[in-house]
Amino acid sequence: MRRNENSFERYSRRVGTVLLGIADKAVGSSTDGAGREGLRPQQARFLIRLAGVEPPNGGHPRQEGKAGAAAPRRLAKRLARRGLVETARDGRRRGVLIVTPTEAGVEAAARLTRDYVRDVTRALTGTSDKEREALLTLLLLIDETLD
Repeated sequence: MRRNENSFERYSRRVGTVLLGIADKAVGSSTDGAGREGLRPQQARFLIRLAGVEPPNGGHPRQEGKAGAAAPRRLAKRLARRGLVETARDGRRRGVLIVTPTEAGVEAAARLTRDYVRDVTRALTGTSDKEREALLTLLLLIDETLD
């Protein structure tokens, strides 16, 4: 135990460590699937973040991202050439692209994350609706706080 550390700080560190482990597993899953989709791992992660991990028929809203820096802009353009995203200029800010996944991009992201989503589903099997809702609420709170 670290000096002067209370139980809430230990708990917070443990939660953070678990979340980092989960993130590593998610990245590993997307990296494994990238080659099958003919993508580089960085392209796969960009597409997954943009499209989300829900299957195309899962009812998630299409998301848009902004690519302003050179590296994300190159990623977006390469994915656009493959038909996985659409890009449009942001009329308000010069040099910024609005990037939206196409249906093919959403489907590719779903394939990239299929194994990972299956494992999460298996882990949550047996939990109640109330437990799942509480878990999601807390994870969203952590996500919003880290922005």
